[in-house]
Amino acid sequence: MNKSEEPEIDENEWAAQERGMRAALGRDARNMPAAEASYRLIANTLASTPRGAPPENFASEVAEHIKRKAAGVEVLWIRLLMATFALAAFAAGMRYGAQWWQALPAALDAQAWPWILTAIGCATASWLFRQGLEASAHRGLRPSG
Repeated sequence: MNKSEEPEIDENEWAAQERGMRAALGRDARNMPAAEASYRLIANTLASTPRGAPPENFASEVAEHIKRKAAGVEVLWIRLLMATFALAAFAAGMRYGAQWWQALPAALDAQAWPWILTAIGCATASWLFRQGLEASAHRGLRPSG
Protein backbone atom coordinates (compact mmCIF):
# COMPACT_ATOMS: atom_id res chain seq x y z
CA MET A 1 0.00 0.00 0.00
CA ASN A 2 1.30 3.39 -0.95
CA LYS A 3 1.92 5.74 1.98
CA SER A 4 0.53 8.69 0.01
CA GLU A 5 -2.94 7.06 -0.09
CA GLU A 6 -3.30 6.93 3.71
CA PRO A 7 -5.11 9.92 5.19
CA GLU A 8 -3.08 12.28 7.31
CA ILE A 9 -4.00 12.29 11.00
CA ASP A 10 -4.67 15.76 12.31
CA GLU A 11 -3.15 15.79 15.80
CA ASN A 12 -5.32 18.71 16.94
CA GLU A 13 -8.50 16.94 15.81
CA TRP A 14 -7.38 13.73 17.49
CA ALA A 15 -6.73 15.59 20.75
CA ALA A 16 -10.17 17.27 20.55
CA GLN A 17 -11.81 13.86 20.16
CA GLU A 18 -9.90 12.50 23.13
CA ARG A 19 -10.82 15.49 25.33
CA GLY A 20 -14.48 15.12 24.27
CA MET A 21 -14.41 11.43 25.21
CA ARG A 22 -12.84 12.19 28.60
CA ALA A 23 -15.47 14.87 29.21
CA ALA A 24 -18.23 12.37 28.39
CA LEU A 25 -16.79 10.05 31.01
CA GLY A 26 -17.21 12.82 33.56
CA ARG A 27 -13.73 14.29 33.60
CA ASP A 28 -12.42 17.53 32.23
CA ALA A 29 -15.77 19.08 31.10
CA ARG A 30 -15.18 22.71 32.09
CA ASN A 31 -14.53 25.49 29.56
CA MET A 32 -14.73 23.15 26.61
CA PRO A 33 -14.45 24.59 23.06
CA ALA A 34 -17.33 23.95 20.67
CA ALA A 35 -15.49 21.28 18.64
CA GLU A 36 -14.69 19.29 21.76
CA ALA A 37 -18.25 19.76 23.08
CA SER A 38 -19.64 18.15 19.93
CA TYR A 39 -17.31 15.18 20.43
CA ARG A 40 -18.48 15.02 24.07
CA LEU A 41 -22.08 14.85 22.84
CA ILE A 42 -21.23 12.03 20.42
CA ALA A 43 -19.36 10.12 23.14
CA ASN A 44 -22.30 10.59 25.56
CA THR A 45 -24.71 9.28 22.94
CA LEU A 46 -22.56 6.24 22.24
CA ALA A 47 -22.14 5.56 25.96
CA SER A 48 -25.88 5.83 26.62
CA THR A 49 -27.05 3.37 23.97
CA PRO A 50 -28.73 0.31 25.45
CA ARG A 51 -26.42 -2.65 25.77
CA GLY A 52 -29.10 -5.29 26.36
CA ALA A 53 -30.37 -7.67 23.74
CA PRO A 54 -33.72 -7.03 22.07
CA PRO A 55 -36.72 -8.90 23.46
CA GLU A 56 -36.86 -12.61 22.73
CA ASN A 57 -39.72 -12.32 20.24
CA PHE A 58 -38.54 -9.09 18.61
CA ALA A 59 -37.95 -10.55 15.14
CA SER A 60 -41.30 -12.34 15.02
CA GLU A 61 -43.13 -9.20 16.16
CA VAL A 62 -41.42 -7.10 13.48
CA ALA A 63 -42.19 -9.72 10.82
CA GLU A 64 -45.84 -9.89 11.93
CA HIS A 65 -46.11 -6.10 11.85
CA ILE A 66 -44.67 -5.96 8.33
CA LYS A 67 -46.94 -8.80 7.21
CA ARG A 68 -50.03 -6.98 8.51
CA LYS A 69 -49.02 -3.75 6.77
CA ALA A 70 -48.22 -5.53 3.50
CA ALA A 71 -51.46 -7.52 3.66
CA GLY A 72 -53.44 -4.28 3.93
CA VAL A 73 -51.87 -2.90 0.77
CA GLU A 74 -52.29 -6.20 -1.07
CA VAL A 75 -55.96 -6.43 -0.14
CA LEU A 76 -56.51 -2.92 -1.45
CA TRP A 77 -54.77 -3.75 -4.76
CA ILE A 78 -56.66 -7.03 -5.12
CA ARG A 79 -59.99 -5.28 -4.59
CA LEU A 80 -59.07 -2.60 -7.09
CA LEU A 81 -57.99 -5.18 -9.68
CA MET A 82 -61.11 -7.30 -9.11
CA ALA A 83 -63.33 -4.23 -9.60
CA THR A 84 -61.45 -3.39 -12.79
CA PHE A 85 -61.82 -6.98 -14.02
CA ALA A 86 -65.55 -7.01 -13.21
CA LEU A 87 -66.05 -3.74 -15.08
CA ALA A 88 -64.10 -5.01 -18.09
CA ALA A 89 -66.03 -8.32 -18.07
CA PHE A 90 -69.33 -6.44 -17.90
CA ALA A 91 -68.32 -4.16 -20.80
CA ALA A 92 -67.15 -7.13 -22.89
CA GLY A 93 -70.35 -9.02 -22.08
CA MET A 94 -72.46 -6.09 -23.19
CA ARG A 95 -70.49 -5.73 -26.40
CA TYR A 96 -69.95 -9.38 -27.39
CA GLY A 97 -72.46 -11.30 -25.24
CA ALA A 98 -74.72 -12.51 -28.04
CA GLN A 99 -71.76 -13.79 -30.07
CA TRP A 100 -70.39 -15.65 -27.02
CA TRP A 101 -73.65 -17.46 -26.36
CA GLN A 102 -73.80 -18.61 -29.97
CA ALA A 103 -70.18 -19.88 -29.88
CA LEU A 104 -70.43 -21.54 -26.43
CA PRO A 105 -72.03 -24.88 -27.50
CA ALA A 106 -69.33 -25.36 -30.14
CA ALA A 107 -66.57 -24.64 -27.60
CA LEU A 108 -67.91 -27.14 -25.04
CA ASP A 109 -67.51 -30.27 -27.12
CA ALA A 110 -66.25 -33.62 -25.82
CA GLN A 111 -62.56 -32.61 -26.13
CA ALA A 112 -62.99 -29.54 -23.89
CA TRP A 113 -64.47 -31.29 -20.84
CA PRO A 114 -61.27 -32.95 -19.58
CA TRP A 115 -59.55 -29.55 -19.54
CA ILE A 116 -62.50 -27.88 -17.86
CA LEU A 117 -62.58 -30.58 -15.16
CA THR A 118 -58.79 -30.27 -14.72
CA ALA A 119 -59.08 -26.52 -14.18
CA ILE A 120 -61.90 -27.03 -11.66
CA GLY A 121 -59.83 -29.70 -9.86
CA CYS A 122 -56.78 -27.43 -9.65
CA ALA A 123 -58.82 -24.54 -8.28
CA THR A 124 -60.46 -26.85 -5.71
CA ALA A 125 -57.12 -28.39 -4.65
CA SER A 126 -55.60 -24.92 -4.25
CA TRP A 127 -58.53 -23.75 -2.13
CA LEU A 128 -58.42 -26.88 0.06
CA PHE A 129 -54.65 -26.53 0.56
CA ARG A 130 -55.09 -22.89 1.62
CA GLN A 131 -57.84 -23.88 4.06
CA GLY A 132 -55.54 -26.53 5.55
CA LEU A 133 -52.70 -24.01 5.98
CA GLU A 134 -54.99 -21.54 7.72
CA ALA A 135 -56.41 -24.25 10.00
CA SER A 136 -52.92 -25.47 10.96
CA ALA A 137 -51.81 -21.88 11.64
CA HIS A 138 -54.75 -21.40 14.00
CA ARG A 139 -53.81 -24.58 15.85
CA GLY A 140 -50.13 -23.56 15.97
CA LEU A 141 -48.95 -26.49 13.84
CA ARG A 142 -47.19 -24.48 11.15
CA PRO A 143 -43.43 -24.27 11.76
CA SER A 144 -42.11 -20.81 12.51
CA GLY A 145 -39.59 -19.17 10.24
